[in-house]
Amino acid sequence: MSVLEKMVGIVMMIIGVILTYQTYENVKAAGIAAWFFIFLGVATFLVGAVLTIAKTR
Repeated sequence: MSVLEKMVGIVMMIIGVILTYQTYENVKAAGIAAWFFIFLGVATFLVGAVLTIAKTR
């Protein structure tokens, strides 16, 4: 179970980085919601990092 949790954390980190990068590169296309999507990408990355770092019992 802990291996699955680490894998999900890594996938979430990758998704967060991709979302943040793509939104930052295309701020004009995202319009007024660009900073919201950048925030969501960073938050997703941080949750993935916590899942990856956290120790399971």
